[in-house]
Amino acid sequence: MSAKRSLRIVSLEPSVTAILSALGRADWLVGVSKWCDQVAEVGDLPRVSTTWCAKAEEITALDPDLVIASVPYRTESVCELLQADLDVLCLYPQRLDDVFRHILTLGRLTDASRQAEQVVATMQGSFAALRARRRDLPRPRVYVEIWNDPLMCASPWVAELVDIAGGQPVPGGRSGRVSEQEILSADPQIIVVAWAGIPQPELHKVMQRPGWQQVEAIRTGRVLAVDEMAINAPGPNLVRGAELLLSCIHPELAVEHCS
Repeated sequence: MSAKRSLRIVSLEPSVTAILSALGRADWLVGVSKWCDQVAEVGDLPRVSTTWCAKAEEITALDPDLVIASVPYRTESVCELLQADLDVLCLYPQRLDDVFRHILTLGRLTDASRQAEQVVATMQGSFAALRARRRDLPRPRVYVEIWNDPLMCASPWVAELVDIAGGQPVPGGRSGRVSEQEILSADPQIIVVAWAGIPQPELHKVMQRPGWQQVEAIRTGRVLAVDEMAINAPGPNLVRGAELLLSCIHPELAVEHCS
């Protein structure tokens, strides 16, 4: 499989589509997930299910050279794709360094290495500028929630974004399922709601949680929502995600206001 010709690529995640678009390779896409139009212009490309619930039949119909998957994963779905003899590239980013590395990898794969290096350099420069803007400011405790039942704390790269934006990620900067007691003990000063797949989360449901009234963020009304795709999709859009978090943590420095 040569990167010197246009590959027929199916992207199963917005992050993959955002990266390929930033590399100038959106025209290599022959199918995208139903959420990809939230991070990139994908026109009338066929829509397929995400990595979590990918269906081999609908992807095979697009005759791809390569299927690119990313987090979150469900083993059964990936196995179905492999059993259908599809070539699948599985990305598993955890931290920002992984995101940068994956951008460079997709750049090499699509004969766009120079563009990939520029994208990474731009992202790193933007993060450095954000760090400089919030330097010497207080670092409040910030809990970023990506799901409410069960309670789910955001991915490790989001904890890094919180740090870049001038906050202290809690509980302990960890990710995945967390207990209510962990959140109460961490006593976040700011709660950022970014429920996956929910564009307009109902913040009053967080404010009214039984037993949460002693949490500082609840008492002071600092429960805020951000565009979940800006932080949950690990691609070039994370720069905007960091800017949104900065707006939540240090509104006096706001680039773009959270809600």
